Amino acid sequence: MTIPATTREALLESLEKFDRDIRSLPEWVGWETNGNYEHGISFDGHLYPPKQIITMATGLPKNQFSGGPEANGYLTSYGFEIVPLRAGITSIAAVNSAGIATPPSVTGPTYAAARLFIASALRSDGSLFTPDRLIWTLPVVEDLYERFVGQPDTSSDSFEVKFRRQLAGAPAETIQLAGELLFVHFLIASNIGGEAKRRLINEVLSWSPSKVSIPPALDSGLDHGLVDTGVAFNTYRPYQLWFLLEFAKSWKATDPSARNQMLADPWTFKQFAFSLPITAAYTQREALLHLVFPDAFEPITSRDVKALIGQRLRGRVANPSGDIDRLLAQIREALLPEFGTNFHFYEPQVAALWQSPVRDRTTQQHAWFIRCEGDLADVLVKAWLDDGFVSIGWREAGDIPVGTSGTVIAVRVRESYSEASPGSIRAAAGNIDRFLNRIGVGDLVVTILATDVYVGVIDSTPIFVETDHPNDSRRRRVSWANAHTPIKRESLPSDTTARLRTRLTVTDVSEDLALYQERAKLAAPALVSLLEDVRLPPVPAEVHLPAVSTELADELMLPRQWLQNIVDLLEEKRQLILYGPPGTGKTYIAQALADFLTGGQRRLVQFHPSYSYEDFVEGFRPAGVSGAVGAVGFDLVPGPFRRIAEEALAERTRAHILVIDEINRANIAKVFGELYFLLEYRDEPVQLLYSPAEDFHLPKNLFLIGTMNSADRSIALLDMAMRRRFFFVPLFPQEEPIRGLLRRWLEKNLMSTEAADLLGKLNELIFATGTKDRDFAVGPSYFMTKALAAPESLERIWSYALMPLLEEQYYGTEDDVTTAFSLRSVRAALQRAPDGDQADAPKPDPPK
Repeated sequence: MTIPATTREALLESLEKFDRDIRSLPEWVGWETNGNYEHGISFDGHLYPPKQIITMATGLPKNQFSGGPEANGYLTSYGFEIVPLRAGITSIAAVNSAGIATPPSVTGPTYAAARLFIASALRSDGSLFTPDRLIWTLPVVEDLYERFVGQPDTSSDSFEVKFRRQLAGAPAETIQLAGELLFVHFLIASNIGGEAKRRLINEVLSWSPSKVSIPPALDSGLDHGLVDTGVAFNTYRPYQLWFLLEFAKSWKATDPSARNQMLADPWTFKQFAFSLPITAAYTQREALLHLVFPDAFEPITSRDVKALIGQRLRGRVANPSGDIDRLLAQIREALLPEFGTNFHFYEPQVAALWQSPVRDRTTQQHAWFIRCEGDLADVLVKAWLDDGFVSIGWREAGDIPVGTSGTVIAVRVRESYSEASPGSIRAAAGNIDRFLNRIGVGDLVVTILATDVYVGVIDSTPIFVETDHPNDSRRRRVSWANAHTPIKRESLPSDTTARLRTRLTVTDVSEDLALYQERAKLAAPALVSLLEDVRLPPVPAEVHLPAVSTELADELMLPRQWLQNIVDLLEEKRQLILYGPPGTGKTYIAQALADFLTGGQRRLVQFHPSYSYEDFVEGFRPAGVSGAVGAVGFDLVPGPFRRIAEEALAERTRAHILVIDEINRANIAKVFGELYFLLEYRDEPVQLLYSPAEDFHLPKNLFLIGTMNSADRSIALLDMAMRRRFFFVPLFPQEEPIRGLLRRWLEKNLMSTEAADLLGKLNELIFATGTKDRDFAVGPSYFMTKALAAPESLERIWSYALMPLLEEQYYGTEDDVTTAFSLRSVRAALQRAPDGDQADAPKPDPPK
C-alpha cells in the first residue's frame, strides 16, 4: 500500500511524541542496536525508527508498507536525513539521549558564558560579542520584537528562511541582537552539536552590514551545554525565541533598581519570569532560571521531571514547599548526607529514588514472595534454606549496582537477551528492580517448596555471584524462621494462597505481613534482636492518588478543581469512564492524568469489535510445533489486564493505571467476563476461565480509566452492571470545561480565534436541525494543531475531517449536510448572528 501524504509538521510532532512517550519504554530502549533496524532518522543529534515515525504521523499500520527504500525515500522527500545504524551506538547512549544531563557544576565555558550574559545583557545594555557596542538596549530589543513577534511568518519555509525575511532591512544592531539571542537560546542545550549552533548563529550575523563573529572565549561554550532539551526545543524554536524576547523587552522596561533586586534574589527573578506570557516555551523558561541562578534552580528543563521528583521525594522533607523549585532545593538539602554536594538528580543512584518509586526503607516493613522455577527449582530452594540466602537470576545481564534505574536495567536485559519479547524484558527488568531496589534489610521473605511455605528475614544488601544455576546470580542473605517447620499452604487463607500463585519472580505480599509473622513465630529468640533493631511498621494498606498540580491544570488548560474531582472519583470507585463526542480530548486527558498519577507508568489498550476476553485477560496461543507427529502446542498467555494486575500486586505501594480507549467498541460483557464481579468486590477472589485452579484478585492499587465515544453508542445502551461499576464523566463541546477550550488554546498559541467562533456556530446549527443531540456535537481537538497557523489549514480541516464526519452522522436523513454545514455556510451564519451570540464565546471560568 502506498504511504499516504502527510506534512513535515506532522512528522516533527511524531518525533516529539516518540521522545516524550515511547523512547523510554522498555521495548524501545536500545532499538538502535537490537538488529531489527538497518536505518534511522537523524534529527538534532537523535535517532528515530523510520517506520514507527511514519505510522505515528499517518496512521498507516506498519504491516501495510515496507521499510528500507520505501520508508526511507518517503522521509527523505520531507527533508529528513536517513543514516545507517552503526554497531558502535550503544543503547545506554540512547537512554542518555532521552534526557540525562551532565552532572551539575558552576564552572566551565557554559556557565562562564551565562555570567557574561548577566553582566552584559541583564545588568547593562552591552553586548556578548562586541563589548564596545550597545546591543541589549530597549529600542533594539523592541525593534527585533516587532519584526519577529509582531510580524510572525506562518509560511511553511524553514526557520532560517523565515527569520531572514523578518530581519530584511534591519539595522546592524538588531541583527547582532538576533545572533546573540540565538547564542543564549542554544547555551543550555547539550543535544545540539556545536557546529550546528555556530552555523545558524554565524548565518544570522552574516546578514548584518557590520562584520561580527562569536568571540573565541564564548565559542567553546557552544560545544558543551548542560541538558538534553528534547525535540520540542528545536521544533518550536520560534516560541523559545519569542519568550526570550518577551523577557528582554519586559526586563529592559523595568526600573534598574528593581532589576538589580531581582538579580540578587532568585525567587523574585522567577516571579518576574513566570509573570510573562508564554507559548510552548517552558523549556526555555526553565533554562533561563538555571543559567541566571545555577545554585538555586536545578539543571532540569522539563517541568514534568521536576514535578515527578517533587512528587516522589517530598516525603523526605519535613515541611515541603508548594513551589516546585523551592521543594527541589529542600530535597537536595535532605539528600546531601547520602550523596554529598554537587550530585545530579539523573545520577543512577539518585534517579532510582524518583524514576521508579523506591520506598523509604527506614519507615516501612514489607513482605516479599520470591518464586523459584525451572528444572532445578527444588534443589535451589533447599540450598536457600540450608545456607541462609535467597536469589534470582538473569545472570547474562551481569552485575547491576543497587540504585540503577528501571530504564537502565531494561537496557541491560535487552542487550543480554536480544531474542526476548518486549513483555518478557519488561517483566525481567521489574523483577530485578524489585530485588535490588525495593527489598530492604529487615523485610520478610516468603518462598514455597511443593506445598510447604517458608518465611525469613532479609539481613543483607544484594550481591552478584557467578554460579552455574540460571536463577542464582543475585543473592541476599536470609535468616529463615521456619526452615524445619514449614507452614502448610492449605492452612493459609484463600486470598493469601492466591498471591502465592503469581507468575512473577518477586512479588510484594505485604498485605499478609502480620499473618506470616504470626505463623512463622518470628518472635522466637533467634530473631528477636534483629526485629527489635529494625522496628519497622507495616506497609500502608491502600495507595492514595496525589492531588492535581497547578502545572498539570495549566498544561491541559482545564480547571484544577475539575481535574481534582476526576481524581477523587477515581480514588473512590477505582474505575471511571470519560464520555462524549469525537474530538473532546477524552483520550488525551485520560493519558495525561494517568501519567501524572503514576509518574508515567501507565498502560493503554484500545478496544475494537473483534477484541475478546482472550486478548484482554488471558488465552491460549500457538507455541510452535512439538513432538514426533508435528503437533502444534499451546501456551496460556496473559493479556494486558492480567499483566498489569500482576505488576500492581508486585508493587503494592504505588498506583497502576490501565487506560482503555474506546471501551464501548467491544462487547464489554464478553471481554470482561468474570472480572465484572471483581470491579465491585475487589476483596473477593474469583477463578478465571482458563485458570480455574487459581484464585485471582484485583488489587486495590489498580485503577481503570475508560474513554467512550458517545456518538458511536449512547451511554444508555450500556448494561446496568457496567454503569454501576464505573463513574461516568461527561465531556461535551458546549458544556464546561470543554466549552471555550479551543479559544484558550488558540489565544495561548497566538493564533486567530476564528476557528473557535466557527466551531461554536457549527454546533448551534447541528442542534438546530432537530435530528441530533449533544452526542453529535463536534469537539475542539480537530483544530488544536500547530498546522492551523497556515492560511489554508482551516479549510483543509473543515473539508477533509469535519465534513466526512458529519456526512457519516447524517447518513440516511433528509438533511443537506453539504449546504448546511460547509465552511462557507457556517461563516455566513456566523456573520448574520448578533454580536456575542457565538456558542464558544469566552465565559468566566468556574471557581478554582
